[in-house]
Amino acid sequence: MFKSYLVLSFFFLYASPVISASTIDVSGAVLDGQGVAIEGVKVSLNDRFSITDAQGMFFIQALERKNGLMTTMHEGYKSEILPLNLLTAETTSHLQLDPIILSKPSVNSVRFVFGGDTSFGRRYIDPREVTPRDQVPIDDPEALILVSDPIPGSQAVGQYLKPVFQNADWSVLNLETPLTRNPSTPHREKAFAFLTLPESADALNWLGIDYVSLGNNHLYDYLNIGVQDTRDTLDFFGIAHSGAGLDSDQAFLPYHQEIKSTQYSFLSMTSVTGSEHLINYVAAENKGGAADLRDHETLSAAIRQDLRNHQVPIVQLHGGKEYTF
Repeated sequence: MFKSYLVLSFFFLYASPVISASTIDVSGAVLDGQGVAIEGVKVSLNDRFSITDAQGMFFIQALERKNGLMTTMHEGYKSEILPLNLLTAETTSHLQLDPIILSKPSVNSVRFVFGGDTSFGRRYIDPREVTPRDQVPIDDPEALILVSDPIPGSQAVGQYLKPVFQNADWSVLNLETPLTRNPSTPHREKAFAFLTLPESADALNWLGIDYVSLGNNHLYDYLNIGVQDTRDTLDFFGIAHSGAGLDSDQAFLPYHQEIKSTQYSFLSMTSVTGSEHLINYVAAENKGGAADLRDHETLSAAIRQDLRNHQVPIVQLHGGKEYTF
């Protein structure tokens, strides 16, 4: 699902099969923040690598035309991981990259990675999407994630992003799905009700996810049962979260974390509220759901309180209109 975001999301094309027997060469330069060449950087892509010369140049030959993650490693510098699209036309035999800039570690600098809408349900567990929304699908041999054993498949669908998340100091995803095996209370008015098996949360730990935002328009797809099961599952797996709860106070409660001696606060909320339905998607005084972005007063108060407590607020806004530019 594509929506507008305030946060920077990381997008990556999954590795694709070889479409041609021909190969492609890749070259580029590795520089520091002042534009000075860095010698001795190991630049790896798929199963090949190159070491930068005195001019910071690298050259990797005879690569398969498939997407991959290019990694850089050099003692004294932060490693970088870059998605690279090699599915180019056969007429392109050489790809010259823009300079790669490396920075040195700092006691005060923090590398965050923010990922967009994430679910391990729908076609992953039910390829034809024929299971009624109030039932858990049965095992399908064509499914990427087996209902009886979700962990291996959940890891497989995220494997290409694992290096990116693990290269960060703090990794974030927007978890746009309830985590539950109790689909007895689906939202009947919505066109889609998402469901992810709780065991798939184990793959979030495996990927290196530290925190998930829950302030979105699908966390309430199975009403209060889904919200509570999701929160309980994340707590069980030790994954931090905020943005949804069984009432508005719980939904607006920030998550606080110290990272490299700085106190951060994570807030999450949605403007896609489902107000056109009899049952909307946002939390109220006596109703569960996501934090309501339209509640400017509560949002402003939460941010002011964080600032008074010397917290750095990171506010994640889930909104916009799907499938439009």
